[in-house]
Amino acid sequence: MTDKTPLIVHCGLCKHEWAAFYLPMVVDDVAKIALSMHCPMCAEGAMEIFTGPAPVDKLNTSAERVKKTGES
Repeated sequence: MTDKTPLIVHCGLCKHEWAAFYLPMVVDDVAKIALSMHCPMCAEGAMEIFTGPAPVDKLNTSAERVKKTGES
C-alpha cells in the first residue's frame, strides 16, 4: 500500500488553502489538474494558484478577508 501525501496549494488572491491532489500521482494527471485548477473560495483561475501554504501577511485571517472582499 502506498502512502498518499497531499499537495497543499493556495490562492494568491484570497489566500485560501486546500489540498489540490494527493501524491504520488502520474505526471500527466498532475498537469491536467494543475491547468484546470480554480480556487474553490473565489474561483480565481490557475494562474493565481501557488504551491504551499499561503504566506502570512497583513491579510491572512478570515475576519480580515471577509471585511476586505465581502465573502462569507
